[in-house]
Amino acid sequence: MTSPALNSVSFSELSRSHSSASLYHPLGPSNGNTDSLPVRCLQTLSQKSGQQVHSPAPFSDAASSMTTSTQLTDSDAVMSLAHTERYVFSGSQNGNIYVWDRDTYQLEHTMVEAHKRSVLALVLDDDNDILFSAGGDGKVKAWDAKTFAFLYLIIPGDNVGAVLSLAYSKKHQVLVLGCQNTSIQWFSIKHRHEANQEDKDRELAARRSKFFDNAASCGQVDESILKSIKAKADAEALADYELVHSPLNDEFVIFDNSIIPHAHYGFVYALLIGTLPETSEREILFSAAGDGEIKLWEVTETEVKPLKSMYQNREDIGNIHSLVVDDGMLVAGFQGGVIEIWDLETMQKIKVLRGHTDDILSLAFNDHHLYSASADGTIRIWGPNFDAIASFDAHPAERVLSMMILADEELIVSGGSDNTIKFWEIPFFSDSKFELPHANGKSPAVVAKSTASPKRRIRNQMLTSLDQWVGIKSVSDVPELQTECRKAARYLRDLMRQLGAIESQLIPGEEGRNPIVYGRFGPSGSPAAQAKVFEDFELNPHGEEPLTPAVQSDKHLPANAPTVLVYGHYDVMPSGDQSQWDTDPFKMAGSGGYLYGRGVTDDKGPVLAILFAVADLQRENKLDMDVVFCIEGEEEAGSIGLYQAVENHRNIFGQPKLILLSSSYWLGEQIPCLTYGMRGSIRASIEIESSRNADVHSGVWGGAATEPLTWLSHILSKISSPDGRVLVPGFEDGVAPVTESEEKNMRELVHTILTKEEQPVMVGGIPFTSHQKGDNSGLEEQLYNQLMKRWRFPTLSVHHITVSTSASRENTTLIPSAARADISMRVVPKQSINKIADQFQDYVTKVFNDILSESSSALAVTGNAQRNMKDELKLHLTVNPVARWWLADPNHPFSSAAREAIAAEWNSSSGSSAPSTDPNNTDPKEQNPAPLLIREGGSIPAVPWLEEFFGPDATIINLPMGQSTDNAHMSNERIKLVNLVKGRNVVSRLLQLIGPHFNQKQ
Repeated sequence: MTSPALNSVSFSELSRSHSSASLYHPLGPSNGNTDSLPVRCLQTLSQKSGQQVHSPAPFSDAASSMTTSTQLTDSDAVMSLAHTERYVFSGSQNGNIYVWDRDTYQLEHTMVEAHKRSVLALVLDDDNDILFSAGGDGKVKAWDAKTFAFLYLIIPGDNVGAVLSLAYSKKHQVLVLGCQNTSIQWFSIKHRHEANQEDKDRELAARRSKFFDNAASCGQVDESILKSIKAKADAEALADYELVHSPLNDEFVIFDNSIIPHAHYGFVYALLIGTLPETSEREILFSAAGDGEIKLWEVTETEVKPLKSMYQNREDIGNIHSLVVDDGMLVAGFQGGVIEIWDLETMQKIKVLRGHTDDILSLAFNDHHLYSASADGTIRIWGPNFDAIASFDAHPAERVLSMMILADEELIVSGGSDNTIKFWEIPFFSDSKFELPHANGKSPAVVAKSTASPKRRIRNQMLTSLDQWVGIKSVSDVPELQTECRKAARYLRDLMRQLGAIESQLIPGEEGRNPIVYGRFGPSGSPAAQAKVFEDFELNPHGEEPLTPAVQSDKHLPANAPTVLVYGHYDVMPSGDQSQWDTDPFKMAGSGGYLYGRGVTDDKGPVLAILFAVADLQRENKLDMDVVFCIEGEEEAGSIGLYQAVENHRNIFGQPKLILLSSSYWLGEQIPCLTYGMRGSIRASIEIESSRNADVHSGVWGGAATEPLTWLSHILSKISSPDGRVLVPGFEDGVAPVTESEEKNMRELVHTILTKEEQPVMVGGIPFTSHQKGDNSGLEEQLYNQLMKRWRFPTLSVHHITVSTSASRENTTLIPSAARADISMRVVPKQSINKIADQFQDYVTKVFNDILSESSSALAVTGNAQRNMKDELKLHLTVNPVARWWLADPNHPFSSAAREAIAAEWNSSSGSSAPSTDPNNTDPKEQNPAPLLIREGGSIPAVPWLEEFFGPDATIINLPMGQSTDNAHMSNERIKLVNLVKGRNVVSRLLQLIGPHFNQKQ
């Protein structure tokens, strides 16, 4: 049967057209239903303007109940998918084609309005150089799969309607089209230039389809025809006319001799190129349509010849939406959820699978396992014998419209009617059993021996490790979670062993506090043993004893051996108000190229990036020095017990020449940074306490009782002014004057930020928008002053004011018996932290005594004989120097090497998840500038202490991986995946660059 051309192609309309009143359910054994199982979702991307999803899908458990069947109405639904080694292409219902980087999950490019209507099919040529797209507008377009440039247009035959499916013959370089008008058409890519322009123009002029009425060329056709065409052409037709006849483009026509007009009696939904068991040299085209029939055709360079129909008499006929072939078996996905299995040698149907409740829109094979995607929102997995193994809700309450397998990464990619593309880890199957970690922690996560490429396997294992580590609630300074902290420590120790550490152990910290994780990698590690450990990668997400401990070396590190010491921490801040999180803070989620969860950026993500970089180098026999890890569990609580533990185990760390950490953030979003300085920190509290032991009512005792909160307020007014000036005498003593070169460098940095950052930069809560029009001098001055105050000068901040009881905090009529203020001071290079602390203590004590003296004098002057009616006040003052300032030499050879490594990595191909060794392997886009040298206003107590403890030859590099909007310590903490991957690569580059300084390779 034929069908009229559609003005607008809707997937739901097409999928329901040409079907009989009842759905076809052939008789056959039911395979039963499987329970919905958790499958790991690595990332969720949204085609809606290429933005991240508001509520990311949980990384570990994306299974949830499907409640309703949703019609396809959103214009960004994911209609089709394709991929190359580097990119994933997704075709949308709004006509766009989106290009996603496979390593970073970032939107690389958008082919805006690639088609006027839905992009219904995508297919690549044999070399993955050309992407072909077919749309509801009845056109096929060719695109450069590397540069995304439009190459040429293929115009199908007359009245084609929508082009619903594509197949590419690699052997003959022939592109086959399945069409809405029931035709099958083909076009020889190899011989596309053989038809002359005059023939093409005459063919186009002869057609009267709505899609092509305007496509004639004025050079070779009758002027009256062209005039008639132009008279009735709308804006879309004129746009097509200009596109086809642009001198920059080329167009080709499918002539009648390459068209089978009524190949089926229904829309041709599915095409597939394959072979038959007995004739593997001959390419066979399989086609399926709305008539419920499967046909076989032979494909040659010049024609598509009919061979056989696999139609059987049925009581009901249903659309066939999808086809796939594996090992002599043809699988067809039907309307209504039925799957048929056909033996291609006997041409017999051998099995019918049931389990889905709606149309089977996509099918795929991987390792002889069948994957079926349905409009019911689920993906089901069937074993080699087609037994039902697993099912999960890929797009709950929506439709799975497209699906493909990335075999080199062992990932399932699904596209849904909810505008999202999701990347799922293919679970490991052993004897058709589904193995995943159990919630009770009794079973480990298992990763099978992988067929994935090494660099992507490493990335995925790093993400798997981070997912499991984030799931451990290692919040320090919370007694109820101390067991979780120890689990997190043991997990990291075990992971180091699995990655081939020469040594790994837990070092006890202060009694009752969390341990330190120590690990060592180096040239003496056995690459063969490490490779085996890495290949048979096993992780324990619950901190039990390792199932397969790696063999630990009995060769201890000489005390004077030069080393690189990696410092970090596994403890995290509390999650706070969970209602402010879009997902569970302790279940890592992937969305829009970001990873979300507590600790992903501070500091579990960066720690694992460094760990995997070091393990990679050791496994590849490229590690020229011993690298020791010191990962503490009390950083967020003030590094309690760290110093004593390191002193007690001084010999196992060797003599660090470099101390490496990643515990700071970029200044903006686009430009990588290197941190070379941080301010020091002093914490203090001022408490004014009354001699009375209870709060009193202001209506009863007001005027007769002294008021600690008033006294405290007066003291606070004496130590700082509203404009931020610190009034403590000598507070700015020792601050070095700003040199001309320092000011010049800072102003250049500010200018770079405002001209190179593409998004607004949040500095101190104030947005500074890049690429401002007009004079930016005022904005630059404002940003310059703010950064100088944050980095270069000392500050004092009042954080909290609390009163004695909860009643006095809530009852506005009570006078509290005590009031306390918590204060921090930040000191800068050249200042003495102890001197500032002493000056603050002396000054506050003096202010209190002065107020006390003034109050006593006032009472004496007024002749108040009832002095004893007033209660006495006491000052409780604590001042604690927490951290010294730290300032590195940005011109040190190791700092120079770090800048070189950062620049090389971020100017290399953005899609690479392994360091490029080719200096010419760069993007065609403008390269990033050199990393920004920045300082931090915050403090890390361990950094200056480690530098001082290990002596003057120890240099510190603080390598930021996170961006300014990573929300560390806040809700929706995140890190960009590309930053984590490239951060690992930067560490790898850096260690190789500084290797000659160690001269220790064995």
